[in-house]
This record gives sequence, structure tokens and C-alpha cells, in this order.
Amino acid sequence: MRQLISIVGLVFLVLLAGCGGGFGFDTGTETSSTVTPAPVPTDDPLSSPPTGLSEDGITDSSALADAHAEALANTSFTIKRNHTLITPNGTRLVDTTSVRRIGANHSHWTIERAFNGTNARSFERIVEHLGIWFNGTHGFYQFQGPNETAYRVLLGIGGVEDPTSRPLLLSYYVQAESTTVSTENGRIQLRANLEPENKRSPFMPTVNVTEQTVVLTLTETGRVERYRVEYIGRLVNGSDMVVEGVRVGRFTRLGETQLERPDWIPTARNATNAREQTG
Repeated sequence: MRQLISIVGLVFLVLLAGCGGGFGFDTGTETSSTVTPAPVPTDDPLSSPPTGLSEDGITDSSALADAHAEALANTSFTIKRNHTLITPNGTRLVDTTSVRRIGANHSHWTIERAFNGTNARSFERIVEHLGIWFNGTHGFYQFQGPNETAYRVLLGIGGVEDPTSRPLLLSYYVQAESTTVSTENGRIQLRANLEPENKRSPFMPTVNVTEQTVVLTLTETGRVERYRVEYIGRLVNGSDMVVEGVRVGRFTRLGETQLERPDWIPTARNATNAREQTG
């Protein structure tokens, strides 16, 4: 079968669009940086809250998001994410899990994403598993479906998104309403209602969200360890069906993440070269 993947579909892929320099392919393996000791929880982390946060709520959204990004600077780490979307009768419309590993210099990273039986219908094919490797200049993609495995290599695609997830966290802080700040086990708990919005993704149906809340667990420096978003809305597909969604993200293995180039990269490069040679 043909292995051509739509450029338009790829640009939507996890919002990874941008420009990169150079045309060389990286063939190396990057290991983690020196392990950064985790901060020891204090009895009262709000005695000296992170910049942008007080006991009464968020005082500076940008500063609070910056505190998280700065805490992850120059270190490797892993982001584990889960997203489910369920109908009233229990049908899973979305059930995805992903693991993203980021190298210490944040220029190299990998993503492994599984759709757990809720196949993504995109790129003119069904995708059951998605693999991505970004080497600083090129994005390598592996699409595994029920009948075939396809590949794509694009210059610069994948290098723009902030690997620390700062933009995502900033969006939560900016949308936050009725915030509550507390402490638990030496960590800061930030709870807030979020403004309604439409959630769009190439891997899920569009949802007109009517209610959503977020709970974030932060260290005393402002680094986010975990977030959980719960939302209720209606499908924007004519059915007007009510659905419930949950998004969870965890930042783990700071300074301990091992980043290795996937073994399918040569196959992806050869497949792309073959397509280019045949026009």
C-alpha cells in the first residue's frame, strides 16, 4: 500500500510544526544528564510560595509557568499522559496513553502513543500506534495500523513545541477561575474551574466543553509534578451527545531519563527516500 502521509495531517500532529536548521540525520543516542536531586518536601511549602502564586491563588500566570519551565531546564525528563472520552452508556470514544522522553538539551525527544482500541482516524488511514523521534532538525514518524505500517520524515516538524509543556500549563493558569490553594504531603495543590472551550484534536472528536476543572500538584519551586483535567461537554458532530473527558499528565524521571533513537529510524529514512525517488 502507498505510504504517503498527508502533510496537512502531520502538521496537526501533536501541534508539532516549525522550522529546523540543517539537513543531516542524527544517528546517535543521547543519555540523561546528571541526576538532579528532587527537592525535599517542606512542612509548609506555602510559607515561601513559588513566584506567581499565593495562598489566595494565581498572581502572575506567566511567572508561574516560567517557574515550571526553569525547573526543567538542562535536564532530561519523561512526561506520561492519559486521555479518555466516554459517552453516557460507557462507550470509549478516546482512550490514549503516551510517553514522551526528552533529552537534557531538550532538542531531542521521542513519543510513543497508543490508542488502546479507540483507533485514530487520520492521515487517510487508521492509526493504532504512533511513534515519533525528533533529532533537532527532522521529525521521524511511524504510523502503525491494522493492515500496514507507514513512515514519514519531515524537516523541522516537531521542533517548535516547548518540551516542558509550558504553553499548556500557562493556558490552565490563564483560564483558572475560583482557584483554591492548599498543601498535601509537602506539595502545593492548586484547584480551579477552567473557562469553557472547544477541544479539538486530530485524534478525537471536537467537544464543546461546558464545564471543566483542573487539579495541579506543584513543588515549592513551582514545578508541576502532575495535573488532572476533568471536563463535560457535547460532541460537535450533530448528535449533541454529552460526553465526559479526563486528561492526566505526570512529569517523572528528572535527570534519569534515557533517550535512545528508535530502531525503526533507518526504515523510515529509506521509505521516505524511496518515495522521493519515485516522485
